[in-house]
Amino acid sequence: MKKILKVCLRLLLLPLMILFNPLTIGLFRRAKEFFYSGMVSLYLGRGIGALYCKDFPRFHGKRYLHVKGYCAFGMRNKIECYAKYENERYQPELTIGDGVTFGDDCHVGCINRIEIGAHTLIGSHVMIMDHAHGSTELNAMPPLQQPLTSKGPVIIGENCWIGEKAMILPGVKIGSDCIIGAGAVVTKSFEGDGLVLAGNPARIVKRREVSADVLKDTVDMI
Repeated sequence: MKKILKVCLRLLLLPLMILFNPLTIGLFRRAKEFFYSGMVSLYLGRGIGALYCKDFPRFHGKRYLHVKGYCAFGMRNKIECYAKYENERYQPELTIGDGVTFGDDCHVGCINRIEIGAHTLIGSHVMIMDHAHGSTELNAMPPLQQPLTSKGPVIIGENCWIGEKAMILPGVKIGSDCIIGAGAVVTKSFEGDGLVLAGNPARIVKRREVSADVLKDTVDMI
């Protein structure tokens, strides 16, 4: 009788064991990401490269978004292009290069022009914005009702690495192969290549050097 009970108990627990098996959980996660990637691609329509999405990002103004090649989105990203706000009209243009990867909870806001270079890695909680709400002048109008203003486009070069919680503000241009440290607030342009930026406001703390292995490979090729 005890053996029969044990067998019955195992049979009852078998579905739970299968359901909570790490392999099954991994398959469900893969299926969910495949589903979201397909749905986002269908939503954005033609002209969008291959996408990998952990969930459905919040898109606003998808017609102004251009993805060149492959792009990956983490969880809860907001990608917003505003052609109109209150009574003002804008001409946003957001271009994301091939191989760009976003972490979780990133926010990109565009009313002017934002370009993110190919193979740039963006950490979680990063904000990239080419505009501000209103101005610093005293104004009787509530901030939410003030027009959006832009100091200029945001241009980020290729192969950059933007650390967690970094902020890139309007009018900023960053060269290729740059690293922006975690929590950095970039308020002005750094157009040189291979720079390491950190702090609030961000400043140059180091210049990246070519590794010995790369130099050796280059010499061997010559």
